[in-house]
Amino acid sequence: MTSSPKHLLHFEGGNALSAFRAQALVASLQSASPRITGVAARHVHWVWTESEPAGADVATLASLLRYG
Repeated sequence: MTSSPKHLLHFEGGNALSAFRAQALVASLQSASPRITGVAARHVHWVWTESEPAGADVATLASLLRYG
């Protein structure tokens, strides 16, 4: 049984933390380690396809997953 190769694409999303949440998280993390000075998080979207997507399809996915 042969399987066709899969295609994995990734797209960077927007910030996962608001400035308020990041500041609160830093304060909490500093109680464990005072050397922590900042925190950041971003959304990442993964798309797994059965066949290689066409350039137009990749552009459509990128535009749908671009926000914020």
